[in-house]
Amino acid sequence: MAAPEDKGALPVVIALNNWTSQRVLSHVIGSVIEKQGIDIRYQEVSVADQWGALSQNIIDLQLEVWQETMSEEFASFVNRGLILDLGPHQAQGREEWWYPDYVEKLCPGLPGWQALRDCFPLFSHQDSQGKGVLYAGPWDRYIGPRIRALKLNFIIKRFDNDHAIWRMLRGAMKQQRPIVIYNWTPNWTDSRLSGKFIDFPPFHRDCHTEESWGRNPGMLMDCGAPAAGWIKKVASRRLKQFYPCLYQALGGVNFTTEMISDASALVVVDKLSEHEAANRWRTLYARQWQTWFDLACFKEKQGL
Repeated sequence: MAAPEDKGALPVVIALNNWTSQRVLSHVIGSVIEKQGIDIRYQEVSVADQWGALSQNIIDLQLEVWQETMSEEFASFVNRGLILDLGPHQAQGREEWWYPDYVEKLCPGLPGWQALRDCFPLFSHQDSQGKGVLYAGPWDRYIGPRIRALKLNFIIKRFDNDHAIWRMLRGAMKQQRPIVIYNWTPNWTDSRLSGKFIDFPPFHRDCHTEESWGRNPGMLMDCGAPAAGWIKKVASRRLKQFYPCLYQALGGVNFTTEMISDASALVVVDKLSEHEAANRWRTLYARQWQTWFDLACFKEKQGL
């Protein structure tokens, strides 16, 4: 077995998911780790598959774990000691239905969710049989149950990644056409577009487990997502074993709302490649990431 943190030891494998900020920030942190003489590799992986990969030491690091879409698997794997919780970021997340501001003039009552009961035809598509369409990615399992629990006349059109959602959004905005998408914050839309999240009944943990809770006593999921959910980092057990100094440093990695939003905007709006965006981000936030990795154990390893 290779000695911990020796050059030539096992590479650190970083997860690449299918939304922009996660990919850019993974390349940012990967490039910083490489400066410590540690080999880095990247692995494309879905949110669903990443848990098994982390627990089996196939992947070592995931930098954006969001509460709404990942909390159940996160808790299950951490509680069983299969993966390691590296702690939260300063940034808090919200994952929810979202619309551009101009839609409010067409659907009075927004952002209140009950307005969707009357305005759903505005969001229909030629193939939706008169139902409203929510454009979403592959991440959130609660959208369908929420539609049923709150008796909304909507269907879901899912895409494989966030870029497809943004193309649909841009097309609608160009024509000022009503649209509602599954969006999240921090994201590029925070500073580059005007829009709002739908206000569903406030989140409560009993909404997911107790049918008697909420507006529909016969069904679960009759509430919205957490308005200020956590965003965390997770690691494999192997990473801590082979790279204890790096493991300590990664616990201090702390993305703010602006950091995550900028990581997305550099690609989606400014049209940089993921690698170009990572380089630009490192320049913008050099003081912060240098502080995260300014540890005595790294300096000792480098003979400083």
